[in-house]
Amino acid sequence: SVTSVVYSPDGKFLVDSAVGEYLPYHGIATYTTTLESWNTVTGKLANSSGPWGRSCNTLAFSADGHTIASGFGSPVGAELLTWNFPNLGMGSVLQTAALSVNSVTFAPDGKSLVDGGRGLAGGLVESWSTHTGDLQVANDLPYAGSYPITLSSNGRWLVTVGQTVELLNASNGLHANDIKTAIDDGIQFVVLAADNQVAIGGYSTQYGKGPSTHVELRDIRTGTSRGNIATAANLIYAMVSSKDGRMLAVTGSPSSANMSVVEVWDVATKSKISSIEFPSLWVRSLAFAPDGKSVAIGGNSGPPNRGSEVEIWNLASGTLVSLASNCYQVRSLAFSPDGSRLAVGGSDYNNDGVTEEWNVPNGALVRSLKLGLGSPIVQTLVYSPTRPVLFAATSNGLQVFDSVTGNLIHAYLVGGISDMAIWPDGSRLAISTTNGATMVVDAPNEVR
Repeated sequence: SVTSVVYSPDGKFLVDSAVGEYLPYHGIATYTTTLESWNTVTGKLANSSGPWGRSCNTLAFSADGHTIASGFGSPVGAELLTWNFPNLGMGSVLQTAALSVNSVTFAPDGKSLVDGGRGLAGGLVESWSTHTGDLQVANDLPYAGSYPITLSSNGRWLVTVGQTVELLNASNGLHANDIKTAIDDGIQFVVLAADNQVAIGGYSTQYGKGPSTHVELRDIRTGTSRGNIATAANLIYAMVSSKDGRMLAVTGSPSSANMSVVEVWDVATKSKISSIEFPSLWVRSLAFAPDGKSVAIGGNSGPPNRGSEVEIWNLASGTLVSLASNCYQVRSLAFSPDGSRLAVGGSDYNNDGVTEEWNVPNGALVRSLKLGLGSPIVQTLVYSPTRPVLFAATSNGLQVFDSVTGNLIHAYLVGGISDMAIWPDGSRLAISTTNGATMVVDAPNEVR
């Protein structure tokens, strides 16, 4: 298949990136790419380069037609490469911090090359000097297009985030209340907690000079403040509550961008129960065990050892149990209702969606469910509370698996899923999408 095409500025050539064989690269199997240049008048192949042990996502020509920029994915992370035209010889390798490069473009004057993709904290845009190859500007776009959603444990209330934090009646979808918040510069997470409270995490300009990260508690009925959680995170990557809503787990980056801190808080007293730091790890997902005694932690290592880590943190002893996940990126975690299974969602080295199920008592891998070529990273996971069923959502659909056999039961073609929640009786799912929409769908008849 062809993943990207671009015309030369004079229109005389068409360059494409063609996916080839599945071969080892850095000791790990990955799809190869061959760059091909075609004469648009004769239709004949003019030149080619490769195969290269990487998968190409995007191509762009410089205005003078002498250089092609390309964004690649590989087992060692994203790569931003330039190529000389017309011979297609490799030019320079730019040390991007992106996990994947999805778009590249040259400035009209040819002095800068800009790439956009997925960073460790959300979106990432970088600008490079085409003369020196030096990084000029890097801008993080935390969780762009992500709209969290949460459902109360009794299935009565649904809290969604768009332009505001909105409380909905879960039975009929009618608006019940707009929840006031002092977080005015980007809401990242909402989590329902005990005593009719909602925890809201994001940025605010009202607590000091410039935007800063805060977690605040609000009464879901009146919107009145119940106080703040004094997290040390400067950027929140994940936030979850325990099943009874009495504990809140928060993770993010403190003063150092190359590490993460995970904190567990008592909601009633707003006091910290415990915390743990992970050097050179960006923790992206958390999940409380049903009994509240442990927290699953999933994240991605930064360079030079790019990869993933999944840990189960015992809150009483402070010990960590590592799971040898094969996911290249970990984005979502979920415990089964009885706590015996942990589902890990993410992608493999080719950015294809993957879901793993682990046996929690013995730390053994039960199965790995590959969602197939072209299926993007698994954004969110949830187990049915009543049946052995696992729901796995990506940005282009929702798949329902039997967690006993691993068989696919049902698939929904729903674009842009960013979060989901399931009713206590397993009958329905609430889904939020990257365009800000909230929908409620019935669970398949065979899993109710």
